[in-house]
Amino acid sequence: MAVRRFLAYDLVSRSRIHRRAGARQLGSSACGWIVPADGPRTGEVCYCFGAGEDISFDIALHRECGCTVHTFDPTPRAIAHYQSLPQADREAVTFHPVGIWTEDRTMQFFAPVEGNHVSHSLVLNQSTKVGFSAECLTFPTLQQRVGGAQPALVKMDIEGAEMQVLEHLLATATPRILLVEFDELNPLTSSKNWQRVRSVINGIKARGYRIFEIDRLNYSFERIAEAPIAG
Repeated sequence: MAVRRFLAYDLVSRSRIHRRAGARQLGSSACGWIVPADGPRTGEVCYCFGAGEDISFDIALHRECGCTVHTFDPTPRAIAHYQSLPQADREAVTFHPVGIWTEDRTMQFFAPVEGNHVSHSLVLNQSTKVGFSAECLTFPTLQQRVGGAQPALVKMDIEGAEMQVLEHLLATATPRILLVEFDELNPLTSSKNWQRVRSVINGIKARGYRIFEIDRLNYSFERIAEAPIAG
């Protein structure tokens, strides 16, 4: 959107975009994300929710930033893709074939309308066809499973489930960098969806975050304060 580029303002969230000098994209042009120049740092832990068939961002976090990376995705094709990667790429991340949700339970994932698409969803009834069932866990349970480390970065690309999961996650974790794809903004013309996403982003800002970049439906937040941030 032109207003985002030229005015550094996001109409969806009604927020300023506080761009950071030196911010850079990690990963491929299709599935990469923008991170600050000063983070994440060597030795920090990153959690990446949603892998699909491109984990170039996750691998770059390890190779370019020196991070310990945990990648989560229960989708059969995502698991198969990870297993097909060269050994060096597989060793760059620790892959967990589970999903994230607001409770610990086995969940049904709905298949995409387009059969060649990899992404399935817990909440967006893209079709009436159930694609698969898989174990889903809360953030505290996942954190305990991988050793208890607090993440410096969380990436969330989980096909609409972010609307429910984010509040649950931020009640127990305060990553310095939070990257979220808001699938409800597709199509970007739905004012009702804008209001829902705006409410979620207001909740993120209330926990001390601000937006430093937006790329398509991908919002990059950084945590800079304990108190709410205006604007």
